[in-house]
Amino acid sequence: MKERLQELMNQVFDENGCIKLCGRQTCIKLIELSTEFDKATHAKDADYAPINFGNTHTGYMNVENLLKLRSEIS
Repeated sequence: MKERLQELMNQVFDENGCIKLCGRQTCIKLIELSTEFDKATHAKDADYAPINFGNTHTGYMNVENLLKLRSEIS
């Protein structure tokens, strides 16, 4: 899952963290996989509040949280 997440991050963001022209569906996939990865990583933490990576219906991304996750998995 981590490798796929890194691939999607590289499709959506350049090396400086700027958003590339990648299409809405790619952004939605990134939001979904980031949410899934976050839940899997913190599954044992009863008090953990899920991170908002964006809206899976519109593809609108929470760029700050996605870039933070990108730096954590690199």
